[in-house]
Amino acid sequence: MVITNLFRDQMDRYGEVEDTAKLLEEGINKVPDALLVLNADDPFVRNLGSNHNAIYYGVSEDTGLTKDEPHENQFCLKCGADLNYDYYHYNHLGFYSCSKCDFKRPNPNYSATRIDVTDGLKFVMSYKGIQKKFKVNYKGFYNVYNILASYAVFEDNGGASEDAEATFN
Repeated sequence: MVITNLFRDQMDRYGEVEDTAKLLEEGINKVPDALLVLNADDPFVRNLGSNHNAIYYGVSEDTGLTKDEPHENQFCLKCGADLNYDYYHYNHLGFYSCSKCDFKRPNPNYSATRIDVTDGLKFVMSYKGIQKKFKVNYKGFYNVYNILASYAVFEDNGGASEDAEATFN
């Protein structure tokens, strides 16, 4: 089960972000053996993996793409204290930790670094001790997350890495 992010921009369809997270948790609890593939950079999504079999993906460096303050989830989902951000990519996606308890961004199993969005999309993906360079004709930083999630599903279900790379080009 892949969960990419929870943003308020879908409120017209799904209601409040917190309500959507609760509905997702209920669904996840109905399939306790499911492998969750979760965005480590989104505290709402990261929290869904707390008591489940989960692997994480995320962007593991400050991209410098935004200087805006996070708009969502500025408080710990575990204890309610302030979340501190070392950096964020947009809205509430970034590198966070609770100011009081152990809730924090997990180290992703699949991570992206050296991201360049100037001519298509280039980045280095690291996973299982392997580093792969990606260069695709996609636009938009968010596609780094989409590729990481897709690759994680493919790789963790026995897909050949070479085949997965060809899919994105």
